[in-house]
Amino acid sequence: MRNQLLIAFFFVSLGWVSGPALAVSDEPSNWNVRIDVDPFTNRPDASARIENDNGDVLSIACNGNEESILSLQFLPKRYLGTRNNLVLTKVGGNKPIEATRWEYSSKGAYTTNETFLLSFARQLSKKSQRILVRAYNFENQPVNASFNSTNAWSAFLAIAKACATDGS
Repeated sequence: MRNQLLIAFFFVSLGWVSGPALAVSDEPSNWNVRIDVDPFTNRPDASARIENDNGDVLSIACNGNEESILSLQFLPKRYLGTRNNLVLTKVGGNKPIEATRWEYSSKGAYTTNETFLLSFARQLSKKSQRILVRAYNFENQPVNASFNSTNAWSAFLAIAKACATDGS
């Protein structure tokens, strides 16, 4: 499934799959995109990050030692802890809310769930205004964050394309 997901992103980025829903915005990017190659493993080390006014960060990343792994990371300014791993996401105004189990770390939460990432990418490809994230902290209290989604699709494609590089 992971390889199929990366191949799909690669086809889209090459323009082999097109349509109005896949249009990329010409607006200036509010995502900080960084793509490097690890000199020891020759694997991509790439991320696209956006920070909101509260200091919360949403990041699309690709890293890994033996295999490149695409992930979505939520790094809130407030400490989450590890009690609850349910994260709710919503892209755009009338889109459905998606509830998924994410892994929690000391700095936030992340997911490598390919089904979720594909759905998230599909939602980004449409002209959305906001990305909403709700995680729950160690006291089971919601931690909400909102991010501007301008050029999120372009950022996601850049990282997915870098992640598809096999490191050879």
